[in-house]
Amino acid sequence: MSTNAYERQHAKYVMVDLGIANIGTGNGYTAAIPRGALIVSAGFITTTAFDSATTTTGTITDGTTVLVSAEDIKSTGIEVVDVAQKFYADGGTITFSIAETGATATVGRAIAYVSYVQLGCMSSVQE
Repeated sequence: MSTNAYERQHAKYVMVDLGIANIGTGNGYTAAIPRGALIVSAGFITTTAFDSATTTTGTITDGTTVLVSAEDIKSTGIEVVDVAQKFYADGGTITFSIAETGATATVGRAIAYVSYVQLGCMSSVQE
């Protein structure tokens, strides 16, 4: 017998505010993703352009899968990303980082995010 009942829920978000203090290895953020979570989107929104001489890029990864790979964040706006969705049966850790080449940036700000839904965290059942 089949059923038309399914879980409905709002997405949950991890958001980080990245600036010039977060440039370089070990200066980003890490966030725990809970057990049973399915990442549905990830990205960067640059609110203040980074002024490094050559490149400034943002990456979001779990150490195995790169969700956002070295995306250019030197201009303002929503950055276009090639996002792979991923399911975390046992949970995971997401790292948000910024790298640059050339002269060090003196200004810049980007909001990075990962959105996910989680098994068993329904807010209602749709029939």
